[in-house]
Amino acid sequence: MKNKENDLREGFNAHEDINELDARVREGTKRLLEHFREERRADPTDNAQTTQILIDCLKDATVVDPQVFFYSGIDPLHRDSDTGMTLLHFAAGYDDRDLLRLLLAPDTDYTMKDRHGRFASTLAYECSRDFVMGRLLIKKQGEQARERGVILYGPRAGMISLQL
Repeated sequence: MKNKENDLREGFNAHEDINELDARVREGTKRLLEHFREERRADPTDNAQTTQILIDCLKDATVVDPQVFFYSGIDPLHRDSDTGMTLLHFAAGYDDRDLLRLLLAPDTDYTMKDRHGRFASTLAYECSRDFVMGRLLIKKQGEQARERGVILYGPRAGMISLQL
């Protein structure tokens, strides 16, 4: 009985440590975002600039809390100037499910390709080997393409299908 009590106390202490760590990451992210905005002379109301800062942090493997960026405002359609990838591509390629959850929204474009012609779903399969994420993205991508009447694959890819 005594051992179970000690295990429970240690579990609560670990939970408090995780909450404290989350709070420290959140505060660090806020400071980092402000630092980059000052350094780049970025307008805080420009969502594309905020999105590019988040992309740069992801590319540099900087530990950040994406929710801080979402509260500041992001542009889910913004493309990275180097790769042509959107935040969805980075979430899929880096196996970042927390970021992906934030991006599952109606204004996210699942049919966008990067400079190499890859969908975010392709990156989920090829880079992160996350087949569940890849399957979810393919489903969303197909639904969105059908709604828009866009052909995604084959010789007529990118064309709008005319349904009479």
